[in-house]
Amino acid sequence: MKRIHAEAVAEGKRLFGPEIVLKVLEKAPSYTRKGNSSSQREKDLEARLEETFAEGERQRKEFEDQIHAQQEQIENQQHEIHSQKDIIKGLQASQETLTKYVEALAAQIDGRQV
Repeated sequence: MKRIHAEAVAEGKRLFGPEIVLKVLEKAPSYTRKGNSSSQREKDLEARLEETFAEGERQRKEFEDQIHAQQEQIENQQHEIHSQKDIIKGLQASQETLTKYVEALAAQIDGRQV
């Protein structure tokens, strides 16, 4: 039983980290009272481990979903940046064209040709 427990704790730490396993072990019932059979303890430990694994899986999924959402947000921001750069280039080209046009008009008003 001790070997199984040690293996389960080691596997839990590997999969979910020591913090989660410690939380589960802290919540585990004490088996020092009389009347708890070995098979009942095994069932209780197995149930606790299943709860731990389920919680770890839920947290992993939640974390992966957060990462995916952040990656999507970054991609959207990159698209927005590229669009804004294109707009800036277009505005700069328009500004240059307008500057040349204004200079040509000013030259015509002054009576000189460009």
